[in-house]
Amino acid sequence: IYFDVKSSMMMDRGKPSGILFVARDATKRRQNEEQIRMMAIIDTLTGLYNRRGFVTLAEQQMKTAVRTGKKLLLFFIDLDGLKFVNDTWGHEEGDRALKRTAVILKKTFRESDIISRLAGDEFAALVVDNPELPEVILTRLQCRTDEENAASHQPYQISMSIGVTSYDPSEPCSIHELISRADHRMYDQKKEKKRTGQYPR
Repeated sequence: IYFDVKSSMMMDRGKPSGILFVARDATKRRQNEEQIRMMAIIDTLTGLYNRRGFVTLAEQQMKTAVRTGKKLLLFFIDLDGLKFVNDTWGHEEGDRALKRTAVILKKTFRESDIISRLAGDEFAALVVDNPELPEVILTRLQCRTDEENAASHQPYQISMSIGVTSYDPSEPCSIHELISRADHRMYDQKKEKKRTGQYPR
């Protein structure tokens, strides 16, 4: 519960005689302000952070990493074949595919990690203070994806192309540079999938 409190001096014959406090319930206003703030950094479709929220929080974590000397891991994730899903079964099904992907990511990464839908079919996850190797996390992500596909009755499979890079605080860079490096690695994997026929139609 929040209150706005104002005070004023009470006078009696020119001398202070007390203080008058007036309190107004500001809980609803604070809740509305918080809701507006969250809407500015949350992707409404998936419930993950949007690009603005991700960049803001990632930059904070990168500053902390410089102070502590701890590395960070960035996973740049692209949902394969979203255009095919949209063109074949409609955009409503495409939205469902994005939501399913968000659920998989939430099950894979920890609450302390920063998970985002950057735009369209692009997602990112910044792993903070986790001793696990990238390969361990990638294996867990594939397991969660396989579980989701096995449990689903949809006529298509969720598939992701992923690029991973690390942030070394001894060689600082911007979050945009970090995303760009992971993005290039993701596209390398996507091209390999297309070359070997593993990419969804």
